[in-house]
Amino acid sequence: MKRASGFTLIEVLIAITITALLGTGAFTLLNQSLRNKAVLEEKSAMLEQVQKIDRLLAADFSQVVDRPVRDGYGMRLPSLTTANTANLVELTRTGWRDAATLLQELVTEDDQAIPRRSSLQRIAYRLEDEVLYRDYWRVLDRAQDTQPVTLKLLTGVRQFKIRFLDSSNNWTEEWPVLSAGVGEAPPSALPKGVEIVYEPGTLGEVRRVFPIASEVPPVNGRSANGGGTGGLNGNGNGGDLNGGNLNGDASGELNGGAVQ
Repeated sequence: MKRASGFTLIEVLIAITITALLGTGAFTLLNQSLRNKAVLEEKSAMLEQVQKIDRLLAADFSQVVDRPVRDGYGMRLPSLTTANTANLVELTRTGWRDAATLLQELVTEDDQAIPRRSSLQRIAYRLEDEVLYRDYWRVLDRAQDTQPVTLKLLTGVRQFKIRFLDSSNNWTEEWPVLSAGVGEAPPSALPKGVEIVYEPGTLGEVRRVFPIASEVPPVNGRSANGGGTGGLNGNGNGGDLNGGNLNGDASGELNGGAVQ
């Protein structure tokens, strides 16, 4: 009788074991690759958001101007302040482009007129439950029913610290500086620079320093302090800020003298 050819039970079990090990290894590598891809995509998205926030912070703090505002109760707020406990910082910036100016070439006589607005904008940053928000108001001097427009910037922000470089080249975590000590320079409306340190998730600490470039808001080519000129026997008018006076109207007859 001829012996039947084939695999023994032990050989079959060994083959099955090897196949199972190879399959487990391939699944582990595939699963790890998918996890790495998800982590990289998450960090890439967060890095992109951080870059957008950096550009936004640079645009806001590099264009800070000395323009105090009124809150909804008529209280005067400094142009740059950390006194509001609800916000990390609140500031007035320029560079807010007017939609009426941008679209004036596209608007015809039959279209509805686009209302003009100031080139100045009130901004606030706040951190709630590790979420960074940016608020802005459509007007500078607010009424009681004026509500901000809120933009959610980034989640998972563990900390957000800000400090200011005063006129004596000293760093302070509060602004404005209420008083100057003996031998120190008097406090100014705006600091010389701003340092912001925040930690977005697992990306580590991000540190940015912004110089404060301007201290007086532009007033359509005229002085922001309300300067004006009078006619020979006419009236002199103070400069305005997009339709609203920065330091009040000034007008009167001065026999050709300047009115300020």
